[in-house]
Amino acid sequence: MRSPIPTPIIIALVCSLPHLLMADNFVINGKTLIVPTPPGFAKVTEKMEATFQYFQLLEDPVNDKLADYISEADVPAAMAGEIPSLD
Repeated sequence: MRSPIPTPIIIALVCSLPHLLMADNFVINGKTLIVPTPPGFAKVTEKMEATFQYFQLLEDPVNDKLADYISEADVPAAMAGEIPSLD
């Protein structure tokens, strides 16, 4: 008979599920990395036109960028075409 999964492991999996659902997959050197969105932040998307274009200007041509994130509180402004404060 198999031993049941310990309760702390089940709790940890349930608590991490929302972050995994909000994760991005990146393939680097043939390996898939799952990067969860940091709590309290949102990924900058093309729908946030001005913010998306601004972050493209900040890209380092030598390094590959995986993603840009802004505070969840700044998402409405970014969706309205504003560039949020980067403090």
